[in-house]
Amino acid sequence: RNVKDWLQARACRYLRRGNIGENVPYSISGAPLTERLYNRLSNEQRGPMREDAQNWSPWSAPYPASGGVEGIPITSPSPRRYIQFEFRFESQSIDSTRKVDFLSFEISSPPVAQRLIGEVFPRMVKPGQSVEFTYAVRPFLDPAGDLGFDSFEIQTPVPIQRLEKVQIFGPQGGPEPLIEQDFGEAVEDLVLPYTKGDVTLDSVGMERFRIKFPPITTDRSMLKLSFVTSVLRYGTTFGGWGSNSSVDGLPQPVFPGDVDQLDDEDASNLSGLTVFIDLTGQLLSDVRVSPNPFTPNGDGINDQTEIFYDVLKLTDPAPVAINIYNLAGRPVRTLQAVDLTSGRFAVSWDGADDAGQTVLPGLYLFKIKVKSDERNQEVVGTISVAY
Repeated sequence: RNVKDWLQARACRYLRRGNIGENVPYSISGAPLTERLYNRLSNEQRGPMREDAQNWSPWSAPYPASGGVEGIPITSPSPRRYIQFEFRFESQSIDSTRKVDFLSFEISSPPVAQRLIGEVFPRMVKPGQSVEFTYAVRPFLDPAGDLGFDSFEIQTPVPIQRLEKVQIFGPQGGPEPLIEQDFGEAVEDLVLPYTKGDVTLDSVGMERFRIKFPPITTDRSMLKLSFVTSVLRYGTTFGGWGSNSSVDGLPQPVFPGDVDQLDDEDASNLSGLTVFIDLTGQLLSDVRVSPNPFTPNGDGINDQTEIFYDVLKLTDPAPVAINIYNLAGRPVRTLQAVDLTSGRFAVSWDGADDAGQTVLPGLYLFKIKVKSDERNQEVVGTISVAY
């Protein structure tokens, strides 16, 4: 009951009407005004109820009804001692009902840090182009118990092309880092994990990469790294998570903030983890076919080809169709007809038509078409079939 009262008192500020018309957050006896005490007041004594923005964060966006096998990361600020949650049930029928089977939470204690703040620069780029980004993270650590971190993971819209540099600075800043390691190699040429000096590029996935380094355990130190990747969608967030390999704990998320002056054009009031793109111009980019020509003769060598393409600037799903035609313009094969958002995609063709028959050797056309609410775009190219 005490925990519930604490939660109610902090999550929602209950106010009592005082003698001179003011609203006060305590009872006549001077006790903090909890829900229980508030409900005991007469209607004349009850003041307004207000959300306690000082002690509680705003409500998060809704979470999916099912967390799946791995669960769902909590997006509210952490670490925190208390958490408040709310279930909302909706039904289209008055005769139906819903229930909650179970709800569980996984926590890590002690935390990596009291808070991790981060920012990325630049924050405005051209869509689909390779850009070198600088990402900085500053931990706020309690030396009495926080673990610190020796691993950091960054969410990216597409796989990074290169990790350029990793630096670790002390709390006093200064021009000279405590640790500095240059990389610069193309990721596709590396065998991971790849170590240089004290820093390891541990993994690179389709939407994130992870590095490891000597533990950062000093309050207000700074981790700074640069990498090359592309942004395809307006408002892409480069999320980050710090973790400590010495314990089996949850990674701690980074929250946006002003970490450092990352560039002469880095305005502190615009610091954050979100990158924007110019919304004018093309919806399709980096269209290519490989191998071209290809030989679908069943010998296991170049039996199919792939059409690679980037979809840009789509925040909501839009129809994307890919079709094969002969040189007379007659349809040969529908390869794809789906709704997509921005991203990097590939679709394969095995040289067969819609009836499953292998086409004759020669030159064929492919057409990629995107239809959005604001505009449409088509890209046409050629594919050579040889035997």
